[in-house]
Amino acid sequence: MTERSWPVQLLHAIRRDRWIVVGCLVVAVAVAVGLNLGEKTTYQGQATITANSTTLAGNARMAAPDTVAAESKTSEFHEELARVTGMDVEQVKTEFNAYAAGTPLNKIYVQFTDEDKKIAMDSADAAATLLLAKAYELLEPELARQRALVQEGKDAIEVIDTAEDPSLVAGDRWSISRNLIIEEGNLALYEEAYVYNGSPSAKASSRRDKLKNAAYAGVLLGLAAGVLIAGVRDYMLRRAGSA
Repeated sequence: MTERSWPVQLLHAIRRDRWIVVGCLVVAVAVAVGLNLGEKTTYQGQATITANSTTLAGNARMAAPDTVAAESKTSEFHEELARVTGMDVEQVKTEFNAYAAGTPLNKIYVQFTDEDKKIAMDSADAAATLLLAKAYELLEPELARQRALVQEGKDAIEVIDTAEDPSLVAGDRWSISRNLIIEEGNLALYEEAYVYNGSPSAKASSRRDKLKNAAYAGVLLGLAAGVLIAGVRDYMLRRAGSA
C-alpha cells in the first residue's frame, strides 16, 4: 500500500478530528475575548507641533521635524518629562510617543496614553511644550546668527545716520535698509519655525477593535492548536496500527 504524503495525511486527520479543531477554535476565541473584556478603556492624548516646512527647507542649518522628534527618544528627554509630569521614567517610556509626519514633514505628533483622560491630555500637553523648547534649543545657533545679521544692519544704518557727512561712510543706506528688512523677515520666520497651539485632544481606545483583534488572535491560536492535536493523534493512531 502506498504511503500517503504528510499534507494528505494531515488533511485526513483534520477531517476526522474536525470537532476537536472546532472545539479548540471556540475555546481559544472565548478565552481571548474574555481576557479582553476585563480591560479598562485607555485614552490617547495628542498634541500637535506645527512646523513651517517652507522655512525649514530653505535653510539646511535648521533642525528638521524628524530631527526634533528624535530628541524625544533620548533618556534625557524621558527623565525631564517624568520630572514635569510626576511619573516614573519607565512609565514615560511606555506611554509616551512622538513622531514627525506629513509630505513634506510639517507636523510632530506628541502622544501620551493613560486610563485617565485628563492625565493623557495634560501629559501630552507637557510633552509637546517640552519638545517645543527642545526644538528651539536646536535652532538657537541659527537664530543667534540671524540676530547678529539684523543687529549688524541696524548698526550700519546708525553709523550712516549719525555721521557728520554720510557721503564719507562706506555703504549705501538704501541697500543696507533693504537687506535689513530681509534679515528681519527671516528672523521672524525662524522664530516661528515651530508652533504649538496648546490644545491637546484625547481619543478613547476602541473596545470593538480590541475585541475584534482578540477574536482574530483566538482563531489563529485555536486553529493551530486544533491542527496540532489532530496531527499528533493521527501519528499516534498510525503507529499503534503498525505495531
